[in-house]
Amino acid sequence: MLGCIWRERAEAVLSDNQRPLSMATLMQDDGQGNACINELIASSGLSHEQWLRAMFRHVVIPIYHLMCRYGVGLVAHGQNVTLVLENNIPTGCIIKDFHGDLRLVDQPYPELESLNQSIQDNLTRLPPHYLVHDLLTGHFVTVLRFVSPWLESEGISEALFYGYLADEIKTYQTSHSELEDRFKQFNLLSESIDKICLNRVRFKIGYGDSSERPLPELGKPIPNPLLIGLTALDKR
Repeated sequence: MLGCIWRERAEAVLSDNQRPLSMATLMQDDGQGNACINELIASSGLSHEQWLRAMFRHVVIPIYHLMCRYGVGLVAHGQNVTLVLENNIPTGCIIKDFHGDLRLVDQPYPELESLNQSIQDNLTRLPPHYLVHDLLTGHFVTVLRFVSPWLESEGISEALFYGYLADEIKTYQTSHSELEDRFKQFNLLSESIDKICLNRVRFKIGYGDSSERPLPELGKPIPNPLLIGLTALDKR
């Protein structure tokens, strides 16, 4: 049996003044402590706050909108989300390779009616409070958690980092009041969030092949860093 993944190059859908950058690259440095993200910001002409807010608007907000408007959840880790830059300023994102990491809400959203039934039948359906963790765990934990420490030397604390993100989420929600009920279903600004313990499951079942996707275990709820961030933002 021979298998392959056919990928279209990101450059094929970008203009000449745009360039792609894997989100995973943002957490890398040159081996001498000079982080990629800080070098990009320095060359962009924007402040750290302006650059980060632009990144959140063009990456997190579209993924969250896809969830709230259409009921589609993506596990957006650092390899399958590509940041689009113009003059080293975030202006968009490209998503790719969402084979087993694309799920639908388990409710009859009208927006999903136009989706081919065979596709719907082959995708996992999950309740909103599970689906929202595709963003929390898949992107906040596996990407943003490793990006934010590089910014502390530039005066951007972890709390402030998440404060900028939370503020952009609130701005988005305010501008889409028609989705108010959906925002309650996919609540990113709750007091606490469930801790998803992925490694604990693997320690129990191992890493061998399986015909079924392993289900994660829940740990003790943790304070929501977005709310902590809003508090830090208010105290600036």
